[in-house]
Amino acid sequence: CDGFEAVLFIPGYNTSSARSVARFGQLLCLGDFPANLKPFVFSYPAGHILMYFQARRIGAEGESSAQALVTFLHGLRAAGCRQLHVMVHSMGACAFFSALRALTDPRTGVLRPLGPNSSAPTAAATAAAPQATPPAPTPG
Repeated sequence: CDGFEAVLFIPGYNTSSARSVARFGQLLCLGDFPANLKPFVFSYPAGHILMYFQARRIGAEGESSAQALVTFLHGLRAAGCRQLHVMVHSMGACAFFSALRALTDPRTGVLRPLGPNSSAPTAAATAAAPQATPPAPTPG
């Protein structure tokens, strides 16, 4: 085998590292995931109930958290990760998308598009963009 497959969980707001690991472990055990997946949890400063906006701005969307995620994923790649599945919850999506530009940069990024010609780790990330519906014309 020339590499391994990993699943990364990025938890949401107001979740400690210990609780994130416990919940993710429970999901993996009860979810009938393949045994060959190597699980990882990325933790960032996720705040407390009274600090939501600060936790989002500094923790999830902060430059240091984005850089830490990029560094972590470079480490996975260097260790032999060939396929990466990313699961995010709530504010964890903000953390992932804050790092996405650096992660997909053609010069320095660690993630490449899915496809048969890619030998780099892969990840699929989709976000539903809000759809604007034009207002109906008013009779006049």
